[in-house]
Amino acid sequence: PTARINPSSFARARTEAARLQARMDADGARLGSMPTNRYSIQLMTADTRESSAIENYLRAASRDLNSDRIMLYPTGTRDSPRVSVLYGSFVERTDATEEMLRLPVKLTKFRPYVRSLGAIREDMRSGGG
Repeated sequence: PTARINPSSFARARTEAARLQARMDADGARLGSMPTNRYSIQLMTADTRESSAIENYLRAASRDLNSDRIMLYPTGTRDSPRVSVLYGSFVERTDATEEMLRLPVKLTKFRPYVRSLGAIREDMRSGGG
């Protein structure tokens, strides 16, 4: 027996993937213009092909955080494309750490951590970006 693909599910997945790509492009430009000596909180990293799960996480994060401060960027490899979700841009590492410690429990599921924008930009250059 062959598996049947629901055309509406397929179309929805393609739309979500296109929306994620457009957002990663815009956020990548924004990250590229920020000083590398700032810090951000990496909330999660997921397989880019899991666009529905990523969209669900973004909706949940946007309910508890300022959605204008949530950014996505591509990482991984061609064979294993990934997307990372960041929150905020902080002048001091301690500011980012304090904000991370205030995150709602449901947003700590993927063990967020503080990263420098310099390291994030390096990921973007060497990986998916």
